Amino acid sequence: VLARHGEVIGMCLAEVEYRQDRQNRLLEKYEELCGWFQMTGAAKKESDEFFSLWDKFMKDLDEARKLLAQSRQPKRDGSMPVQSMKSGNPNLRRGMSRRSKSC
Repeated sequence: VLARHGEVIGMCLAEVEYRQDRQNRLLEKYEELCGWFQMTGAAKKESDEFFSLWDKFMKDLDEARKLLAQSRQPKRDGSMPVQSMKSGNPNLRRGMSRRSKSC
């Protein structure tokens, strides 16, 4: 019975050592990440704060993408959004398209 408990404790100890090693590797990777974002010294954030900022950034980016897609869709009344002369169709800047000239 005592030998069996020794085996279980040995397996548990191996699991703890594995998890500690993994935790240390994660901390090293987070240090690399902080260096990449130039968050060192006083500017360094805790991981939960860093990733919550990153999550908010990604959500804001997604919202902006959706708003841009909505603004590019034609309106329901059938009218098309007005394009500026600089960014619009080059044929519209000339006044007529090539097809309408040949007709």
